[in-house]
Amino acid sequence: MALSRAAEQSPLDPVNLRGLAWVEIRRSESILGPDVHAQSIHRAVSCLEKALLLTPDSPDILNGWSRAYMLTGEYAKADELLTRSLALDSNYKVTYALIGELCVRQGQLEDALKHFTRAVILNPADLEVRNNRATALRLLGRDSEAIKESQAILSLAPDDLSTLQRLVLLYESGGNIPKALEYAERAYVLLPPTERSKLEQRIARLKAEMG
Repeated sequence: MALSRAAEQSPLDPVNLRGLAWVEIRRSESILGPDVHAQSIHRAVSCLEKALLLTPDSPDILNGWSRAYMLTGEYAKADELLTRSLALDSNYKVTYALIGELCVRQGQLEDALKHFTRAVILNPADLEVRNNRATALRLLGRDSEAIKESQAILSLAPDDLSTLQRLVLLYESGGNIPKALEYAERAYVLLPPTERSKLEQRIARLKAEMG
């Protein structure tokens, strides 16, 4: 792996260490079993500890470390690191997005929405954060706002699958079956054939409801 080689060749380069840590964090999020998960988190934290010694005023390093703690369920430690990161840069959208995710994990949906909204204001083109904001709105029962946010996402990315699937749920729960069917059919063609069966059943049910 290029990042691994770079970190070995330049062990005092915090950029390489931070990049390698994020690779390990992403790896830990994949479905590889608890042993691989623990090993990846351990390697990520080791890299971030070294990187933070070299650049103690880096929000990116603090954010990466907080993400690792979120994945291990150590939310108080994650919160402490994010607070330090925010003190270094109060206008960094990544930090607000991570605080929002931490709030979701702790069931604090109103706070999550506030931080996701701040992150969207700072970077309106970030689809992941906008999807998180729309999901928070849906979970809070603010369906009309969730639809509005989802439509805004589609104006940036018409084939965003998560958004299309969310709109199916929102319109169906609101009784707008034609709209739910419209977005279900749009989502269906974007799914791999092996993952279409559930949505195919939903489409059939929606068509039956329409008569």
